[in-house]
Amino acid sequence: MIKAEYTVNGGAALLSVKGHAGYGEPGKDIVCAACSALTETLAARFCDRDGPGKFSTERGDATFLVSRVPGRESSYSALRTDMEFAVRGLELLAQNYPRYVKINKKFGIGITPSDNQKSRPLTGRKESINA
Repeated sequence: MIKAEYTVNGGAALLSVKGHAGYGEPGKDIVCAACSALTETLAARFCDRDGPGKFSTERGDATFLVSRVPGRESSYSALRTDMEFAVRGLELLAQNYPRYVKINKKFGIGITPSDNQKSRPLTGRKESINA
């Protein structure tokens, strides 16, 4: 199972993605491929920006951190937007493949998800009951 955790606390956000979906055989696992596409794209965005973000990957697990830094507000805002885009994709995977992907979101004191961060139904292919 892929386990993702997204934590927002004040001027910092942390995204951790670990595990393997196990939906299909290695090299043909569409759920793992979708998750990898999201995290690899986010890693590329972090590399593209000279900003207050850091990430690490090790054996398929990924961790992303972005913190508000004076003078780099626009970079912080852009990386947070990129991170929230990836989180939304992970939420959709978790909704459609709940046995293979789980995401936990935590918000610090005084911070709540905005309406655009709330889950919406996704149309299209969903997890088969027989899978």
